[in-house]
Amino acid sequence: MRKFLPVKPYQVLPLTVSLLCALLLALTQGCRKAERPPEAPPAAEQPSAPAVEPPVAERSVSASALQEDIFPAHLACDDNPHTRWSSPAADPQWLLIDMGRAATICGFTILWETAYSSEYAIEVSSDGAQWKPVYRQRKGTGQTAHINIRPVSARYVRLTGYKRGTGWGHSIWEFDVKGLSDAIIVQADTAKDSDPLNLVDGDLETVWVSGAPGPTSVTLDLRKPREFGGLRFDWGDRYPDTVKVHVSKDGTEWALADEITEGTGVFDIVMDRSTTARFLRIEMQPHTEGPIDVKEITLRGKDDMLTPFARYEIAAEKSKPGVYPEQLHRRQVYWTLVGLPSDRQESLLDEYGNLEPTAKACALMPYLYINGKLRSALDAPQLSQALENHVLPLPSVAWRFDDVGLDISALTWGTTADSVTFVQYRVSNPSGAPVQGRLMLAVRPFQINPTWQHGGLSPIRSLEFAEEAERTQVKVNDQLTFVVLGKTDDAGVRAFDRGDVAVELAQGTVPSDPKLDRSSDDLLSGAMAFDFSLQPGESRAVIVAAPLHGELRALDSFVQGGDGQALAPADAFNQRLGEMRDYWTRQMSPVTFELPAREVSDTAKSQVAYILINQDGIAIQPGSRNYKRSWMRDGSLTSAGLLRMGMFSTVKAYLDWYAARVQPDGWVPPILNNDGTINEGFGWDNEYDSQGQFVFAIMEYYRFTKDREFLEKHFDAVHRALKYLVALREKTLAPDYLANEPGRERFAGILPPSISHEGYSPAMHSYWDDFFALKGWKDGREAALLLGREDVAEWAQQQYELLRQSVKDSINATIAFKKIGYIPGCAEKGDMDATSTTIAFFPCDEDDLLPETELLYTYQIYYDDVVRRLDPSWSAGYTPYEIRNLSAFVGLGRPDRAHFLLDYIMSCRRPPAWNHLGEVVLSDPRMGSYIGDMPHTWVGSGFINSVRNLLVREKDGKLLLLRGIRDSWVTDGEGVVLRDAPTYFGKLNLTAKSSDKKSLRVELRGDYDVPEGIELYWPPQRGKPSRVTINGTEWTRFDDKVCRISGKVQGVIEAEWAEE
Repeated sequence: MRKFLPVKPYQVLPLTVSLLCALLLALTQGCRKAERPPEAPPAAEQPSAPAVEPPVAERSVSASALQEDIFPAHLACDDNPHTRWSSPAADPQWLLIDMGRAATICGFTILWETAYSSEYAIEVSSDGAQWKPVYRQRKGTGQTAHINIRPVSARYVRLTGYKRGTGWGHSIWEFDVKGLSDAIIVQADTAKDSDPLNLVDGDLETVWVSGAPGPTSVTLDLRKPREFGGLRFDWGDRYPDTVKVHVSKDGTEWALADEITEGTGVFDIVMDRSTTARFLRIEMQPHTEGPIDVKEITLRGKDDMLTPFARYEIAAEKSKPGVYPEQLHRRQVYWTLVGLPSDRQESLLDEYGNLEPTAKACALMPYLYINGKLRSALDAPQLSQALENHVLPLPSVAWRFDDVGLDISALTWGTTADSVTFVQYRVSNPSGAPVQGRLMLAVRPFQINPTWQHGGLSPIRSLEFAEEAERTQVKVNDQLTFVVLGKTDDAGVRAFDRGDVAVELAQGTVPSDPKLDRSSDDLLSGAMAFDFSLQPGESRAVIVAAPLHGELRALDSFVQGGDGQALAPADAFNQRLGEMRDYWTRQMSPVTFELPAREVSDTAKSQVAYILINQDGIAIQPGSRNYKRSWMRDGSLTSAGLLRMGMFSTVKAYLDWYAARVQPDGWVPPILNNDGTINEGFGWDNEYDSQGQFVFAIMEYYRFTKDREFLEKHFDAVHRALKYLVALREKTLAPDYLANEPGRERFAGILPPSISHEGYSPAMHSYWDDFFALKGWKDGREAALLLGREDVAEWAQQQYELLRQSVKDSINATIAFKKIGYIPGCAEKGDMDATSTTIAFFPCDEDDLLPETELLYTYQIYYDDVVRRLDPSWSAGYTPYEIRNLSAFVGLGRPDRAHFLLDYIMSCRRPPAWNHLGEVVLSDPRMGSYIGDMPHTWVGSGFINSVRNLLVREKDGKLLLLRGIRDSWVTDGEGVVLRDAPTYFGKLNLTAKSSDKKSLRVELRGDYDVPEGIELYWPPQRGKPSRVTINGTEWTRFDDKVCRISGKVQGVIEAEWAEE
């Protein structure tokens, strides 16, 4: 991380009292005594005292740090809105401008990049040592910020971003310092103990008070025509009932731009489109008798228009948390999947119990109304989530109050052609007194995925609640979206008008219209009410169905009992829930995998179910919304995880499907759409890791199944993929390849630049690609030998050796050229990316290629970084792909660090009981920033592979057992239990248990035959046993770390450690 120190102090001319008084007088000329402002204000007065405009030519800019060298500080002040400064993803960060000499500063304009600061402050200084705060923003929203302050003289300006608004850093396209020529002139009838400049001083702690009770107006002269996207008014205690805003370019001809009626105070935003004007006249009528208080009037950026989403944000900001979706407060919410294996539609249930039935659909949101108050999930003293049997993808959410509980449970029923998601809302009375109230279910035009997840609004133009045959049908945009299995007690629809159905919910009612159809209005919302009157211990259940394909067949079968009679909805739900428990138990895995650290084994097992639900048809894909397509990268490693959990048929179908799309020239498409067509999105023709990954996946399936027919079927595709690798490498072997590039030896003989694992843009020479290519050559040779293709095997061995030497030389050359002490991620940058380097350990088995000193330092740097994350002041993010690094730490002989990392990542499951992770984890769990799909099953497959490798690992023809366990895994509970666990060498049954730390009993059974033998590792820190027996017979082939036994041994291994 590059740091810049503040510049040295210099002598500056202070802003004198007389000069400041003259400036303030000019900006508020004649304002206090006027009974009413004139219809057209006079031309702007010029200040009577001299003032210095902020210089441009003499300024210099520095920053706390850079994201990369291509985003230097000065680009934020170069008058080019297409270049930017960008910081690392950490808080705080600062940007400092030295103007070269003192100037009068009256404000700032900040053009934020997508990575904005949600909390930031601006300070000024005359000497670079003593700083004066002039502006503070605690609710920044990015885009363009027009900031006005009271005039001040200073040479230095420092913007400090205290909190990022996204998971990225702080980034600014342009930061402009305004001089006196940009200062707004205010004309307003003002109370004598107030100040007109309070209206535009950037300070919410100062308040302008109108001069007399009754109607009043304010005129602002912007000094020149400006384009802006509306006005924000922050009101004091005495706010107006009506506001009219007139605009003018010349102060003579005026036009009404917008108005507010029936004001509600706090704040308001007016004008829903970009406007250009110099003069603004604001006419206000008080809400009550007396004057009007205004804290601030702020110009909004030209792009900050009142979109439908922005209107919702205003309503949410004026309401208590929980009434509106949390994304409107830019707060992250977490969710899980509800669905069936291979279905092309899945539902999302969030941590509060809100449901999104299908991708891009509206949301169904629960509330309770009791004793005259509306309650949401955020009001619940206890809020929890769970999965059935701790691992099954049948999620639930529980709200707990003293007087009432609400349990929300979800399941999907049917076939992949007619599936329906069912949700049960059960209200119960745990108290000792009767309780009455209403369960309210709101239908809202929002997805569970927020805007920063490419979700947000889901327009509702028509909405209807219709009673039909003891059911209530809910049609959204003329499509059947929800069906209540029973009747509602009330239901209605409304259009958005400074609020949605929350207006009625707050009163315990619903809108009066059961149906609205407004093709021009995207913001309809509605609600259903269900009354309850419960004695202690009683409950009422409401069942809502969401047809995922528009079909009702599964709905009808859901409520049909075994005798053909209809079941009561609650009884039907409970019966089907039991059946789905049995179904998912059968579906998930034939492998028994239990640890005393149950949360670890449960999390691993749940990934299997999530992978199956994320599948669309045959296609294995990492997500159900943003990642609804199939990468060979994700698919190969996810297949590896499924194979280790015994899910052979799923992997076979997927690889058959993908292999059929390997091109005639051997190119393996990196990404396929789930209909089998080639995805032509970002990087589609510039990712080269898929070549080796495809060969690895084919051979990995063979190694677990010994399916020779499968291998023969796909050997031609394997061969073509390897030939394509040769063509790729030949590009970098050309004599003139990057001939003028310094240190060109870094690039010779390795694969050409690619975006690789989508880690580089622009493309780089990524060692990730090379590691997988090496794995492809080894596995291609193995396949050729198995099929008697000695010629291909010999060729593959030669190509492997050539590429391996080139990769080794390149890495060493990059280390020398970049003067670094760690393993680089790519040849150009010499960047450190431990999580990318880890694939050299697993699955590529090329860690011995890497220079030892630099390898150890790489993982020391990484470990130190993870330790820093435990500091409460740490403010950044990471990706749980880092779970792969367990294999690196174990390979380096540091299982203690592997478990430190495992514990850390386990603590980042959100929420923990749902056993999954997103693609990104942020230090602030409520920061509204992109986190990928949840559950993200490429991350999930990494969890399976990495945890399994702690227990069982195939390497160099050996079976390594218990290599990465922690001592408590064998001392606590029942110890380690594996049954029917597939390996390269056959099925394995293993139990490992210590009655104390002086003994260990391991039992091995199965049909395995390990050619190079089994290595059984002792629990960490125990040292060399004093005695080892196998089936009661003394054994001597052991040391302080491992016991070496025959690859066919079955039975009991017992070890004892002598008392110290």
